[in-house]
Amino acid sequence: MVRRLGGPAAARAALREVKAIFAAAVGSGSLEMTPAGVLQTTALGLKKTPRGRWLDVEELKALFEALDLNAILDGTAKPQKLSETVRLGIALLYYVPVRSHSLVAAEWKEIDLDAARWTIPVSKLKLHRDDRAEARPFVVPLPGTASAILRRLRALAEGNPFVLASPRPSAKPKSPPRHIAPKVLVRALTRLQEDGRLALGSRFTLHDARRTWRTWAGELRVPFEVAEKSLAHVLPGVAATYAHADRVEERAEAADLVAAALDRIRLGEAAKVTPIAAPRKR
Repeated sequence: MVRRLGGPAAARAALREVKAIFAAAVGSGSLEMTPAGVLQTTALGLKKTPRGRWLDVEELKALFEALDLNAILDGTAKPQKLSETVRLGIALLYYVPVRSHSLVAAEWKEIDLDAARWTIPVSKLKLHRDDRAEARPFVVPLPGTASAILRRLRALAEGNPFVLASPRPSAKPKSPPRHIAPKVLVRALTRLQEDGRLALGSRFTLHDARRTWRTWAGELRVPFEVAEKSLAHVLPGVAATYAHADRVEERAEAADLVAAALDRIRLGEAAKVTPIAAPRKR
């Protein structure tokens, strides 16, 4: 399997760092003007193209089958080269629209399965450094299938404090418990697509799970603000200044609605559910 290093994303990040260094020099008086001002992403061919990839009914069905999710949850799964922990981790990201780094580093102390809530600490959220001082932990409602996945992960963890416990013992004696490496889920999903087990035409990435959840939420008429809050997005415009309520109960309702649609697909039923609100008459 070919591993590509760098690329446009790395180049854009390097350009941002270069501009920041020269801007700091101008700010301190060391330079009168920044020579990096003429470097623009568009001119350099580094303009970011927004992704629109999301999984439809047939693609989700193929994904769940490739992960063998039904068999894992009912206890009939046969051993595979790809561990159950990794497969469950990928599946969970479709039921709970968190960022993958929050899941990889998640600990059991953050999760209350009885209350069906996962509280992600500020340190594990994607935030601008200026926003961290006022940020609060993000409460994630857990629909039924997400809780079932987590219960299986807890059994697999065998006392490891991390949700995605590393199945590989450390080479060092008496080393502390570990979680899987940050890129394991990414590589696993890539491998499933490259070896033909998950051939869906155009490639999709781990982050597309969030886009898939958001798209289905929109199709099911989850209100815009509730759907955006579910992804921990900053609301646009004036709403970002005034709309600070967590909306946890409404997000829980939305989570159950999307999870019901995914369950119907996973279990082979018609993927039709009752929208969260009736369509408006025009």
